[in-house]
Amino acid sequence: MGADNKRGHPLLRGGDAKRERYTHGFSASQMAALTALCGALVPSLPPDHRNGHYHLEEDSGGDGDGNKVVEEFLLASAADPPVPDEVAELMSRKCPLEVLALVRTVLWLLGTRLGSLALCGAHCLSRRFPFVRRFDVLPLEQREGALWWWSRQTLLPPLRMFFFVTKVFCLYVFYS
Repeated sequence: MGADNKRGHPLLRGGDAKRERYTHGFSASQMAALTALCGALVPSLPPDHRNGHYHLEEDSGGDGDGNKVVEEFLLASAADPPVPDEVAELMSRKCPLEVLALVRTVLWLLGTRLGSLALCGAHCLSRRFPFVRRFDVLPLEQREGALWWWSRQTLLPPLRMFFFVTKVFCLYVFYS
């Protein structure tokens, strides 16, 4: 095991994750696109009090601590820090150079309006100025639509590979 694996997750080490120095080298626009992508892969789920899936009396035996934990879990999203930085860091360490170059290129394209239009199509169009939106400012439903389209791509295998690589790394970091 390497020294990086022995250190563990920054939240488990007791340190502040915001002070963590990341060496992934992703730009701010690439990180904004990756954050939006992670948020679309694992969005927060508001607790549903109306349909009977979340009962205050039954879940915790009367105390509010169990309800608070369940609500925090449902409100957690992969777009919350430090998940996107951890995803970028893990990808920069574990991905082959060709795959990392693909990820960086697609994230760079998603950080621009023209690149978002090329990769997302009609999902990034708006009726209001500036008519073409970047991926990171799209509503969640339209980001999910773009991700669904990427996952079904047969004509552009690199785009499909980008989707699966980011999905695997995002889910691994969020749930571990």
